[in-house]
Amino acid sequence: MKRFIPLFLVVLFFLPAVSWGQTNYYSAGNDDVTLTSSWWTNTNGTGTNPSNFTTADRVFNVQNGHLMTASAAWTVSGANSKVVIKTGGKISTGAFSHTLTLDMESGAEYQVEHTAWGSVTAGTWDNNSTVSFTNNGIGLRTINHPSVDIKFTSGQKSISNGTSFTILGNLTVTSGTFNVVGNSGSIGTLNIGGALTINGGTLSTGTGTGNLNFTNSGLASGNITVNSGTLTLGSGDADAITISSSRTVGLNSNITINSGSTFLINGTLNCSTGVISGTGTFTLSSGATLGIGSADGITSSGSTGNIQTTTRNFDTAAKYTYNGSSAQVTGNGLPASVNTLTINNSDGVTLTSGVNVTDYLTMTSGNITLNDQSLILGTAASSANKGSLTWSYGTSGYMVGGGSFTRWADTNEGGIFFPFGTATQRRSLQIYGTPTTGGTVSATYSDASGATSLSFTDNSMSFDKRSNLSWIIGIANGFVASGLTMTISPYSMPGVTNVSDLTLCISSGTAPGTYAVPFGSNDPVLDLDRTNLNSGDIGGVTFYVGAKTTSPLPVQLASFTATNTESGVQLNWQTATEVNNYGFEVERQPIPNPSQREGNSSWTKIGFVNGHGNSNSPKSYSFIDNLLLAHDLNRLQYRLKQIDFDGKFEYSNIVEVNVEVPAAFVLHQNSPNPFNPTTEIKFALPKNSNVELSIYNLLGEIVQRLANGMMNAGEHKVMFDASNLSSGVYIYKLTTDNYFSTRKMVLLK
Repeated sequence: MKRFIPLFLVVLFFLPAVSWGQTNYYSAGNDDVTLTSSWWTNTNGTGTNPSNFTTADRVFNVQNGHLMTASAAWTVSGANSKVVIKTGGKISTGAFSHTLTLDMESGAEYQVEHTAWGSVTAGTWDNNSTVSFTNNGIGLRTINHPSVDIKFTSGQKSISNGTSFTILGNLTVTSGTFNVVGNSGSIGTLNIGGALTINGGTLSTGTGTGNLNFTNSGLASGNITVNSGTLTLGSGDADAITISSSRTVGLNSNITINSGSTFLINGTLNCSTGVISGTGTFTLSSGATLGIGSADGITSSGSTGNIQTTTRNFDTAAKYTYNGSSAQVTGNGLPASVNTLTINNSDGVTLTSGVNVTDYLTMTSGNITLNDQSLILGTAASSANKGSLTWSYGTSGYMVGGGSFTRWADTNEGGIFFPFGTATQRRSLQIYGTPTTGGTVSATYSDASGATSLSFTDNSMSFDKRSNLSWIIGIANGFVASGLTMTISPYSMPGVTNVSDLTLCISSGTAPGTYAVPFGSNDPVLDLDRTNLNSGDIGGVTFYVGAKTTSPLPVQLASFTATNTESGVQLNWQTATEVNNYGFEVERQPIPNPSQREGNSSWTKIGFVNGHGNSNSPKSYSFIDNLLLAHDLNRLQYRLKQIDFDGKFEYSNIVEVNVEVPAAFVLHQNSPNPFNPTTEIKFALPKNSNVELSIYNLLGEIVQRLANGMMNAGEHKVMFDASNLSSGVYIYKLTTDNYFSTRKMVLLK
């Protein structure tokens, strides 16, 4: 029988000898890297040792938990050979320079103790690995590593005159002093491509001219954080921190810029709650972006806001983002004209003064409270200069609080949108159509409550009232158009039974243009259109929502006041008209300190007053709040919750009253005295108290008890009628939990 040997086996016999891969050696403990006896082929410290560090294809692995040191310069020179520091492993160079190719896993550390970096070639360095320097001399000028830790045990490192030190990753200063420059008159630069964190020690620009640059190379992201230790910029020299263009830096800590020094923003700085202060200069350049987190926004001077340096330069061509975690104002330092304004604060931003946004207005989240100011988008009637609005229903906020919004439109315009609203509901205005001549269209929204009687017809239908919500439109700068369509969207409008009962109208009745059938269900969508409008039909005109009898609109509140009296807080209000008015819930909120006015609310229902249903004549209401108050409260707010018979409701404006609280318990002399047969007794309580006020004869017997129970803090008076008593001297006594007082009075008949 013949045997056949497979061809592939025959081929194997004639293959030349080849290398099948690299040989791995592992550390066995905290040993010396330069000794071959420190390395083993097995991870448990067994196997064989390498004969040298020059043979090709060898990998020396520093294992987790091992700190390896050096007793001499170490060279790993074999072709394709390298050193790998595993997770949790560490090499400390000692006082020597090494020559090797280095890989580092997450959590690995290469600690340089020598004055020179040596010839270390970066292999694969994980973003969570670290190169650390513990000696006060650093020879390397550029470190392309994601994490560098400066932790000098003593002394300081100074970048020499005319040189730079570049870290393309994150820099952490843990201990010691790292000077960007050394001597007075010298110049040095520190470039950081990632984050700067100071956990101890000092990073300083020294006594010469030092520049700290956040570059757009390397990681090109990261924050400035000073957990402890010091970041010092400037000591009489022209030092600078510069954020390069296309670079974003977050400010997690406060920074001081001293006299003669500058913090220059060419990229993006997100301040969050950090503060930049000092006698130096802050400059936001053209095209740069500033993220403002302070509730006070941007200030031109003083010690409020994120930027508090003596000199503050905010370029009109810069971009401004309000992204605080509580309600903000724009501040008096925001330029009157800015390139970009972004609102990204769910608690809203209030305009301190008017502003012209030349290019981009972005409403990411939160309302803009116009605060009776003027907000303008664009600079001219052209596609390049009319400005751009970014707004999204459901995520963006609204423009509230009076004031006007003005937009430039060109002859290619498709629609002009005005995102008005209340705190929670959409009240937008949109004008569709192509202008014959470009110009500006402005609008103002008023969120007035209630309705006004107004009889008119539109599209052969009768209407008997209009809402007091209003939209005022203005045109200017040559705007001319015809065939326009206007859409007003009063979402979730109270008092609407059926959207078909509604139309747009003006103060005198029927609106110009052509009636269109309303769209939506009012829950929440409601769009009211007016078509075939010319620019002359809308310019200078105020539009309202007209309604039929079958859709009762809300109550119109004419006045609402609060007055402090001896009996309590007297609330008075009056309505001009009422439709479907079930009544008013009275709500109260204590204001123990000014900060709560901008914080959480704590409204409590304290009473209810029935309404008049339907009325075209004024109606007056009153309510006395004599419920117990906390003794430390002396300022109160009140509001009305007007409720319709169908359960829909609206809140009134808020009124405030100061409740005067006496400083101490006092029992006053009765008046008149002597008396016959009635007299008035007054007393003061500095806090809510359990009070007993009684009348005694000279035998110590109680003849009448005038008060017995809890009473509010404040001034009180009680009438005493002695018609059933004989003439004589009587004693009256005031008793509380921790106070009592007595006085005499004389009854003469």
